[in-house]
Amino acid sequence: MSEQQTAMRALTLTALIVTTPGAPAVSFDVGEDVELKFSGRLMLDSKIATTDPADTRDFDVRRARLGFGVEWDDWEFRVRANFPDGELGLNDLRLDYEGFDDVGLRLGLMQEPFSMVVLESSNDLTLMERPLPAAFAPSYNFGADMGTRGEYWGARIGAYGPFIDSPAIADPDDDYALTGRITGTPWRRDNLLVHVGGALSFRRPPDDDEVDFSSDPESFLLEDLIISSRDAEETDDYVLTGLEFALRANSRLLRTEYIRADIDQEDDEEDDPDAGYWGYYVEGNWILTGERRDYSTSNGIFYGVEPERPVRLRSLSSPLELFTRGAWELAARYSYVDFEDGEELDGDRGEAFALGLNWYPMEHVKLMLNGVHVQREESDGDKTDESLVQTRLQYFF
Repeated sequence: MSEQQTAMRALTLTALIVTTPGAPAVSFDVGEDVELKFSGRLMLDSKIATTDPADTRDFDVRRARLGFGVEWDDWEFRVRANFPDGELGLNDLRLDYEGFDDVGLRLGLMQEPFSMVVLESSNDLTLMERPLPAAFAPSYNFGADMGTRGEYWGARIGAYGPFIDSPAIADPDDDYALTGRITGTPWRRDNLLVHVGGALSFRRPPDDDEVDFSSDPESFLLEDLIISSRDAEETDDYVLTGLEFALRANSRLLRTEYIRADIDQEDDEEDDPDAGYWGYYVEGNWILTGERRDYSTSNGIFYGVEPERPVRLRSLSSPLELFTRGAWELAARYSYVDFEDGEELDGDRGEAFALGLNWYPMEHVKLMLNGVHVQREESDGDKTDESLVQTRLQYFF
């Protein structure tokens, strides 16, 4: 099937979705205190225009996931599978226990508690991709952790690594890590919220393996523009540090994070790290229709947008009225990452500018329009840049 045929089928599917009432979360009570839950998401990306068509794909499936969970009393089991390129991969496979006051325990394959923008669900992103410094943050890893919260703060700490011999659950190349994050809201009123946070992750690669980082160019459709570090071979250990700040004022939200990686190699006898890579981003969004993104104190993240006036086709007096309903959101971001440090470990530097317009016609549907400009500067001074206009059609439940 050609990309054009695939894109037409995707557009037809999305048209059906948009004209269908939003589906609620799928759950069933199967007994006393027992509930089954099903979830899923489908994200379809397409290109409108680019400065270099040879380096981009016209259309692709960004995410296709299905999830299943069981809640029983204070216990919850969940599993979530991703289907990249037609193959099966696990994102979540964990057991949660919430039987203690303000304390939660988790065991299994899960996200490590690091970075506000990485912990945010991909369903709720304000722009189509996460910023360049997200490359530093750990991904899903096997482990055990504990979370707690107060009225204005939340914290989580855990130990992670390839502790079991199962490639589907614990990648043998994953780091052994101790990771913690704490967040708080020192100022919280009805129309104003301030979020601050910090995270640390002490990491040791298995068998003193190499460490490297790479940033995708804030587009799933762009090819051959990866911003990457040099391989730090025979790494003894390294430390990730993250600082977070966010300000929500009614329907406007400003967020920024600074993330740093300090690497120590085996052959280094000095106390100072061999390499220090870093990056940051600044992101703002404004929901034009007046809704706001809710905040989770225990998780220290912002949720997605639920339209106050969703599309109801039967009540529309004209096709043009369709676009006066739902929620509309503007977003902008600048991000930067620097993998240059030390003569032997000099890598790339990169920056990205992104603008976005989002439409939420109903609770479980989102349409995104993004313009992205990315620039990479390699260690020898060569520069490459690319601009792209892209769209995403998203459905989730």
